[in-house]
Amino acid sequence: MHEHQILSTYAASMFALLNPLGMLPVFIGYSAGLTAGVQRWLAALVSVTVLALLLLFLLTGPSILHFFGISIDAFRMAGGILLLLIGIRIVTGEGGAQSRAWHALCARSCEITLWQRSPSDVVHSGVAFVHL
Repeated sequence: MHEHQILSTYAASMFALLNPLGMLPVFIGYSAGLTAGVQRWLAALVSVTVLALLLLFLLTGPSILHFFGISIDAFRMAGGILLLLIGIRIVTGEGGAQSRAWHALCARSCEITLWQRSPSDVVHSGVAFVHL
């Protein structure tokens, strides 16, 4: 592979791993009441923190795995098993005690209304309103 192919593969992997587009609504939700200057400062702080953690584990990750006697293949297998279990849990809809507690809380304190015009509209543009 050429150097630019390796760099582009790495950049695409990091983009998928960090998921900046998926984290944008989370950031906006947490910083909605803050001023624009504080939001910029917070975004810079979070970015520098994530960069520092990525560099830290890039440089010390193999040493940490070696210290605990974990091979890279065992680490990959454990990660695959965790992803499998998470996927099964998502598909089956099973939730733990925390999920049941959250649903009970929402049932008591939230009024959830599904606004429907017709069954075909729900499939294409169903809107759920949550009133606290």
